[in-house]
Amino acid sequence: MKTVAALLAGVMAVACSATAPPCHSFGKNNLETPCFNLISSQTAKDGTVFEIREYGVDPVHPEFWTQATVRNSTFNQAETQGFQANFNYISGSNSDSKKIPMTAPVILRPDGDGWFNSFFVPASLFSSEAAIPTSSSISIIPMKSLVVATTEFGGFAKESDFTAAAAKLLTALTEAGYTVVDDSFAQAWAQYDSPFTLF
Repeated sequence: MKTVAALLAGVMAVACSATAPPCHSFGKNNLETPCFNLISSQTAKDGTVFEIREYGVDPVHPEFWTQATVRNSTFNQAETQGFQANFNYISGSNSDSKKIPMTAPVILRPDGDGWFNSFFVPASLFSSEAAIPTSSSISIIPMKSLVVATTEFGGFAKESDFTAAAAKLLTALTEAGYTVVDDSFAQAWAQYDSPFTLF
């Protein structure tokens, strides 16, 4: 039986090889993105296109993410508050008062009574203890090895758009013989484009 975690995304970045650390790529908006190995690309009966990817493939040189925790909030509140906390960190709210380049994607994950909102940490900071968050609401976490299923859609995404895409993806995975594992990344909503991008 095949097992994956589900990852939903807006506009996808370009896959890159994980041959030399630190591993990173630049997507269509020239924003730095995490590496992944593309395992397969498939189309479901209803036309849903999805990919099976492996992230966090190099345990010796892990990729890192910021993580803002927003409790007791709606999707919209978590999206706004979590983004702002992360944005403050890359704008200089860190131990070096350093401005850090924006990356992609911005990930939102449900977590019990709240949400995790994350930015990808640039590869130049992977092995550095510099730029430690000064806010207790932000932590830096390594990307564990994950095999995920992804699908994409465009537009200004609302919670209902992600929910609908998740339902289609889960149906496609079931039809293809995959089982989604119970994991903290069992569902992650990733947005790659700036909110100012026109579709």
